[in-house]
Amino acid sequence: MPRQSYQPSAVDGALPNTDGDPVADRRTLILDHSRHPRNFGTLASANRTGKAENPVCGDRYQVFLNVMAGRIEAVRFRGTGCAISMASASMMMDLVEHQPVGDAESLVDNVRKLLAGELSEDSYAALGDLVALAGVRPLPLRMKCAILPWHALLAALRDESNPASTK
Repeated sequence: MPRQSYQPSAVDGALPNTDGDPVADRRTLILDHSRHPRNFGTLASANRTGKAENPVCGDRYQVFLNVMAGRIEAVRFRGTGCAISMASASMMMDLVEHQPVGDAESLVDNVRKLLAGELSEDSYAALGDLVALAGVRPLPLRMKCAILPWHALLAALRDESNPASTK
């Protein structure tokens, strides 16, 4: 899977110079994706949908996929949540569009491993900007925020009708 590199949002124009500070870079990336989520909205041609919610904080996401011949042809999501969950959903959409379903399922597993600290650093390149989410690892409640949209994606990939939960 090709690495998706970070590009500042056209809405914001130039982002502040973080002088290579990795923590500041991660924050900038997460804030940009949360304020200007990619592929946000509904998808009229969706043939699969999945939902996930966190009843503790109220975050809710719905993923819309158009899957043809085992490949994700188009993606959209809608929902409400904190900056971490919104950024995670936005980055997820960037990575899974035009991917085979099996690769998207593997990506869900790798994101879980990343957040749990079980993914080797040599595997980070395949995750692209998602590596920024590793910063929430010391905060278990924020890890639930980061993984929530991925539960919705997995429900859509499996065409499950009941909402997933991080409860």
